[in-house]
Amino acid sequence: MEISPLSETGFLGIIGLITAFLLKCCLTIETSRCSHIDICGIKCDRSVLSEEHIARMNEENREEDTIENNL
Repeated sequence: MEISPLSETGFLGIIGLITAFLLKCCLTIETSRCSHIDICGIKCDRSVLSEEHIARMNEENREEDTIENNL
């Protein structure tokens, strides 16, 4: 039996998995409370958003969604 090369569907599936993994990593880093991040040799010092600021951003997003849904 001969091993077939990767099909277009398989290739797109692998690209999708890699993209989903990277997006999940970015989301996790964004929502973390860490001020110093060191992952895979990449180092980052950042200021962490306060809980009040995050709550305000979430409220603004909800208001924008409500406005868009009413249009």
